Amino acid sequence: MHSAPAQAQLWQPVADTQSQAVLKPFALTGTDLTHGNSRITLDVVGGRTVGVLAEAALTNTEDLVRAILAAWGSPEKNLAGLVKTFNDPQISDQRPRRVCGNHR
Repeated sequence: MHSAPAQAQLWQPVADTQSQAVLKPFALTGTDLTHGNSRITLDVVGGRTVGVLAEAALTNTEDLVRAILAAWGSPEKNLAGLVKTFNDPQISDQRPRRVCGNHR
């Protein structure tokens, strides 16, 4: 499986990150969230999420976008639009194998 990691930074309590509606499809085990072959790992310091690492198949844009939205604290209503953007050939053809972003 090829994967496309994504990273972003947060500073919210872990429970707030884990309980976001956009992450509903994922099963929680400690600081890992899994959905099929996709995995989101929360980087936690002092009970706060300070980073998000997402690994998903390059063909699984939705799980990757869910991780990005969770890192941004964005509502689930933005899922369809961002998935559409990521799947646009003008974007997906340019997408690097590694996708990284920061939220401050």
